[in-house]
Amino acid sequence: MAARPRSVRKRYWPDGLYERGGYFSWRNPLDGVELGIGRVPFAEASAQAVEANLHVRELLKKPRLIDRLLGGIARTVSALIAAHDKKLEQRVADNEIAAVTLKSIRSCARATKKAWGDRAVDGITTRDVAELLGTWKAAGQLRMGQAVRSYLADLFRYAEAEGWIGRGTNPVTVTDTIRPRVRRARLTLEAFQVIYDAARALDPWVRHSMALALVSARRREDLAVAEFKLQPGSLVWTADRHLWVIQQKVDDEDNPENLRLRIPFELELKVVGWSLEWAIAQCRDNVVSRWLIHHSRPRTKSRPGDQVWIDTITKGFRRARDRTSLQWPDGQDPPTFHEIRSLAARLYDKQGGVDVQKLLGHGDPETTELYKDARGTEWTDVKVA
Repeated sequence: MAARPRSVRKRYWPDGLYERGGYFSWRNPLDGVELGIGRVPFAEASAQAVEANLHVRELLKKPRLIDRLLGGIARTVSALIAAHDKKLEQRVADNEIAAVTLKSIRSCARATKKAWGDRAVDGITTRDVAELLGTWKAAGQLRMGQAVRSYLADLFRYAEAEGWIGRGTNPVTVTDTIRPRVRRARLTLEAFQVIYDAARALDPWVRHSMALALVSARRREDLAVAEFKLQPGSLVWTADRHLWVIQQKVDDEDNPENLRLRIPFELELKVVGWSLEWAIAQCRDNVVSRWLIHHSRPRTKSRPGDQVWIDTITKGFRRARDRTSLQWPDGQDPPTFHEIRSLAARLYDKQGGVDVQKLLGHGDPETTELYKDARGTEWTDVKVA
């Protein structure tokens, strides 16, 4: 049966607004439930009813005229992402984060923009965040979900700092943390040695990068920019029998106070008999280059002496690894170049006499413990008298 038509006096009232004896209420058109507003002035009751109607019609999620009046015409998620991206570009210029890190961050930004681009920033709720992250959980893409959640948390922290949303209203904070199951196999010393031997058939820089990574416990980002001598703008270089490192990667595992490292040439990984001085000396050949890890042979896009890029270092290790007959535990992916860093942490920890946390450049000891975790790949000797 059709609803009773409104009286002439209430003809232009907001939909769902009712008044009985001076008491106002609003009826939800979705479920018919009537909610009390109270004995308030008509203007206030009308405003609340209008806002409630916008909400149930999901119009609050779109930019509104009031946003323009408050200077919020650019207060959409797309605009926030653009402003945040400029800040990230400045951090790259200041060597606070690596360019490759910005590249991965931007993939999360694109996913966010696709989902919410035209929506007002202050209209994004915790439920919106949970539903967006749920799409990756449902697809089993936990790594991507974890990356997007981390990006959103930083994006809305920026929104708080810049006054786009109220302080303490970050909608990401209370959402569940996504903890994907680790699928990458740990690298053992025995496997490293097999891969290192297989790398003889490849460009010399593959073995050089592996040896230097194992002895110094450095990341690809550091190895790719390591230079024999200090130059203007250098980030990693050798001088005074030390390897000087300004770490490029800044995230939860690093403390800004520990970003500058000075590692002596005397550092030695005794289990393989390699010192830092030896590993650096291996990088010298008959090709003149400023870079420790450099091309020795001409390539399509590289000449002898040119710098070896980060992704190329990864691919070189993978080619050497795939030349072996090594097998990995069921359900686990083969170890990548980054696993050399974890192996170095475990070997130095077992050797003793080296502050592993400082060598890795970690501000948080718990992060160092994660690197030292062998994930069940190493055998424990049972000693008997």
